[in-house]
Amino acid sequence: MLIKNKSRSGFTLLELMVALAIIAVLAAVAMPLIKDYKWRAHRIEARNALQALSQRLNTAYQVNKKFVGSDGTTLTLDSPEITSVVDKDKIPRGCTNNCYYKFDEATVINDTDYTLVVVPTDTQARKDKKCTKFSLTNTGSKGANGGTNAADVKECWSR
Repeated sequence: MLIKNKSRSGFTLLELMVALAIIAVLAAVAMPLIKDYKWRAHRIEARNALQALSQRLNTAYQVNKKFVGSDGTTLTLDSPEITSVVDKDKIPRGCTNNCYYKFDEATVINDTDYTLVVVPTDTQARKDKKCTKFSLTNTGSKGANGGTNAADVKECWSR
């Protein structure tokens, strides 16, 4: 009996399993990095909201020589000049679901100076342990994690 030598095309089961194992290893390495960038992006949104609000307050100061609104009263997070920039409970403005930062009760605005503070909400606070609080003052002084430690400020405000 004559046996014909058949040539086969395609992948063997072993080759397919090796390819799947390589993909699984790459995914396992990439996922933590992707999640870290996600939390950093939320930090950037919070910092941008603080800086936008700071610019609005400084514009009001240039016009009125104190931090007051168009009606002459001291600005608060509920003032129209502020809410038109960012919503006090939802950063960035317009966020209706899955918000990651909010203004803290430590936010103070008076006639001559201000301190703006944002803190992470539930999900961000659980997942991002590196930067737990951002603050910005009228002098441009930045804070992170409830203080002004240079290492924390550099880590949280530059990344």
